[in-house]
Amino acid sequence: MIYYDSTVVDFPTLVDVYFGSQNVTQANGQGPDHGSQYRSIIFYQNPVEKQIIGDKIAALNKELAPQKVAAEVKPFEKFWVAEEYHQNYEKLHPNQPYVRGVSVLGFERFKEKFHSYSKLNTQRNVEC
Repeated sequence: MIYYDSTVVDFPTLVDVYFGSQNVTQANGQGPDHGSQYRSIIFYQNPVEKQIIGDKIAALNKELAPQKVAAEVKPFEKFWVAEEYHQNYEKLHPNQPYVRGVSVLGFERFKEKFHSYSKLNTQRNVEC
């Protein structure tokens, strides 16, 4: 779950970042993580958000044809907070091999791709 200030970053930008930070055609996983628990899914809270997400997926599908975006799009119902040991994991375990080999590298790729979003680049380990 992301809490954001719409005066700093708008929902369409968050959707761009979401899809731009993953392999959008990979179903049931991302990178080295596989299984339905790692699937790409995005939730909307109102018809406007649903339309923004749908428009982005349509544009990506056109760009990627014949491949398709694998993300599921569903209405938000309830957020389940992860177990305590998952909270702030990267911050608490900076030398853990997965963190160093996957998370940190992924964030570095994000910064390169979205360098114009300087406020997003400086805020890391966002707590929900």
